[in-house]
Parts: sequence; C-alpha cells; structure tokens
Amino acid sequence: MHRRASIWLGLAIVLCPLTAWAQNPDDAQIRAAIRRGVQYLKGRQNRDGTWSYGGHEVGITSLAALALAENGVTPDDPSIKNALEYVRSSAPSNVQTYDISLAILFLTRVGDASDRELIQQLGARLAAGQLNSGGWTYVCPAVVPAAPAGGSGTSWSSRCSCSHA
Repeated sequence: MHRRASIWLGLAIVLCPLTAWAQNPDDAQIRAAIRRGVQYLKGRQNRDGTWSYGGHEVGITSLAALALAENGVTPDDPSIKNALEYVRSSAPSNVQTYDISLAILFLTRVGDASDRELIQQLGARLAAGQLNSGGWTYVCPAVVPAAPAGGSGTSWSSRCSCSHA
C-alpha cells in the first residue's frame, strides 16, 4: 500500500505544477521540481519497465511514462523505451477501460508511426465498449465485434486519424 501512495505522490508532483505556479516560483525552481519528479518516477520503475498498481500495470505504466514524456524525457530514454515495450506487448490483451485509455494517450504522445495500428485497435475496442447511454463500464471487449450485416462497411479504424502516429 505504501508503494501505491508513493507512486501517486510522484505522479502528483510531476502532473500538478499548478500549485507551484500559484506561489510564483522562478523558472529555476520549476525546472528543479520537474527534475526531482522525473527522477522520482524513474526511481520507482520496475526492472520490467512497469510501475506497479494492483492489477493496472498497463494503465499506471502508461500514466507514469506519459508524465515523463510530457516533462522532457525523450523516447530513446531507457525508462520510456522499457515502458513502451511493456505497453505494446500488454495493452492488446488488456480489457480495463482506464488502462486502454491511458495506453492510447501514452502511445499517441510518443508518436511512433509503428504504433498507429495498435492505437487504432485500442481505440476501436474503447469505442466498442461504450454503452448505449454514452458512458463506459470498467471493461471493454477483448476484440472489436464484427460490424452488423448491412452496415456501412467502414471500420472504425479506417475513420481514425491518429495525427501523432
């Protein structure tokens, strides 16, 4: 449980700079806070490229790596490379709505064209999991259901324009 709290605290440090801005720090203070947050997250990454959060490793790994990428860590950095490897291999079989959503955000942020098909597949699964009411449950289909007979014949993935991929 302590590990979970540490990860969330690290994410809060990296993702919530608004409180720092409210105190009017100078640029050096902001850069130092970002460096500390980046080092904190890198220090909590597991050897297999993941961050741990009770059964949501795809989601938390995507979120932590997204925070790193948003704060200047480049895709060739080992932390991002290892996270990418894990997310690419694990997201296709993941059915958790939040995990899938975060994987899409992370993969899109990295912007590797080779992820385009995976991003589209995950997006199609996310869309297929939407309820008639417009919301979602906690799980999405493991595969996208086939289009009904007599449909337009246009797949969701052919309409996706993943601009960063």
